[in-house]
Amino acid sequence: MIGTSLRDLPKLRNCKRKRESSWDKTGGNDDRIYIRHGEKKTIAKIKGIGCITHIWMTAQCEEQNFLRKIVLRAWWDEEEKPSIEAPLGDFFGMGHARAKSFVSLPLSMGPQNGKAFNCFFPMPFFYGAKIEIENECSQNDLVLYYYVDYELYSSQEELGEVGLFHALWHRENPCQAIIPSPDTWHEPGFTGYNLNGMDNYVILEALFSEINSSHD
Repeated sequence: MIGTSLRDLPKLRNCKRKRESSWDKTGGNDDRIYIRHGEKKTIAKIKGIGCITHIWMTAQCEEQNFLRKIVLRAWWDEEEKPSIEAPLGDFFGMGHARAKSFVSLPLSMGPQNGKAFNCFFPMPFFYGAKIEIENECSQNDLVLYYYVDYELYSSQEELGEVGLFHALWHRENPCQAIIPSPDTWHEPGFTGYNLNGMDNYVILEALFSEINSSHD
């Protein structure tokens, strides 16, 4: 799979570039979709060998902290469990249900206090891809504008040997606290000692496995 650096621009590519979007199918200018609270909607369903190259979204909802209550999910190659499952704001690089203008190589928000979200992580697939949005707000509906840009290839050789993209969001609420010790009250920021790692929050558990690169 060809990258996105400037030196790759002159390379010839054998692919079709396509887009799934919230365009107004009546021919008007209502280029958005509406997702009621408690409702899920599939925003992209792609068949074939390909790679998502860009996702753009902007959302409007009256519920407080709604960026933590809108869930983005994605599946590759008809898998049972999603490879992406994260709140919308966190997926696009900003936690705590906030939006703020920033720019990085794979993710950005902006302008006007981060109202538009961009993701440039390549997301390859061998059989197909599906992206879903769920509105977990208690009573408010969601207005969503989006683009999902992707490429389709004629063969696996055009895609190359690649790994699949994963992004899963976890939290512990409430957290397991350490009981305060009188010995540490005088030390700012400390509430006790943990010498055995018990109840530590695991932020990454990576397991090695043999990868079969054949997708025939």
